[in-house]
Amino acid sequence: MQKELEDAVAHLEESQRKAKFAIFFWLAAVAVIAAAFYFAALEYSENKKQLEDVQQLVISMEQNTLALQQETEKLRAETEILKSETKSFRIRTNAVLNDISVLRNSMEALTERTDLTEKALYVAEKWLQKSPLTSEEQRIKETAVSSNEDNSVITLLKGIQYLDKDEYDAAITQFKIAQSEQQTQDLATWGLARTYLDSKQFELALSTFNSAMNSADVSIRFGVLVDRGLTWVRLTEIENNLYNALADYKAAIAIYENELPKDAKYPTVFRRRGLVLLRMGEVKFARRDFDRAVNVSVNDEEIASALENIGLIYLEESSWKQAIENSRFVAEIYPNSTWNWSVRAIAAGKLKNENMRKCSIGQWVDNGGNPDSSMRHYVRQDIWQYLTTLYNTEVANRQAAEGASGSSFCTDDAVAATFGMLN
Repeated sequence: MQKELEDAVAHLEESQRKAKFAIFFWLAAVAVIAAAFYFAALEYSENKKQLEDVQQLVISMEQNTLALQQETEKLRAETEILKSETKSFRIRTNAVLNDISVLRNSMEALTERTDLTEKALYVAEKWLQKSPLTSEEQRIKETAVSSNEDNSVITLLKGIQYLDKDEYDAAITQFKIAQSEQQTQDLATWGLARTYLDSKQFELALSTFNSAMNSADVSIRFGVLVDRGLTWVRLTEIENNLYNALADYKAAIAIYENELPKDAKYPTVFRRRGLVLLRMGEVKFARRDFDRAVNVSVNDEEIASALENIGLIYLEESSWKQAIENSRFVAEIYPNSTWNWSVRAIAAGKLKNENMRKCSIGQWVDNGGNPDSSMRHYVRQDIWQYLTTLYNTEVANRQAAEGASGSSFCTDDAVAATFGMLN
């Protein structure tokens, strides 16, 4: 009995020992697992912090990259403005030098002519050449017209005065009277032909220019060739007339380069030949003539006329963005350039810039633009049809608004911003 009791005690002790060992093992396992979880949590916390640090670094880098991009874009824009201003300054400086040269020639020519009649004839020819008159030349013209003298020179100048005001019938009457005197015959015939051209009597203009080509004065023949070339373009849509115009311009430029004074400045002949070349698809040679016209211009209006023709090249090439950039540059030099608004409207429409298109077409219409514009002779038919559509839409919108200007929303600031004229 005692032995059984001892065995039972021993078995109980063994069970307790095993139980203690099991508990110890279990506690150890729990401790290991807890430690594992602790270190895992600690590592996760560190990794999470590192991840947050990386994410913050990425955000910071993105912000810095965006700021750098914005700064780069700002710098690029400032560089473009600087380049534009430099180009504008260079072109305008050259024009000022040209103007000084022309002014010097004018002073010398007027000094050589002591009689008011001779001076008035010089001024009349210069006006017909479409050369800007100096203040002294303008004074001579006005003095001669307002004088009480009655001679063919005064009659010639009165014809010019009427032509300048688009009073064509009165101009024709005066020029025909001046034709009867030998002293003014050649200039009066030229003025009469110009009147027919401006009043769109092209057949009469052509025959009268042909008569004016009989002049012995090489300077007059030069001017007549330049105007007759334009008459060929306006006369009909027959392509052969473009070759006739090109021949006249080529002959005029030969006179310009070989027989006129070396410092003579007549950008009109280069602009007009460039336009004909553009119409004939000779873009490279057209651009060369437009650039030359810029180089011999004497004021902002002449510069802008040549530069806006370069805009027609961009339309021909469907280079809409370049057309807009060019129009911005033209507007900085001479905002009143009418063709420039139409170039801007076409390019903006093609690029789906509705605000710019509406503003530009409105300004073009406000400044007299219409489907009868001479610009139609020099651009592709599809481009002109597109501009005509824009015009018709603008006119219809104005009629619907009871005649309100379609560009009324284009305030001075809006117009300036349209052309990049405001910072």
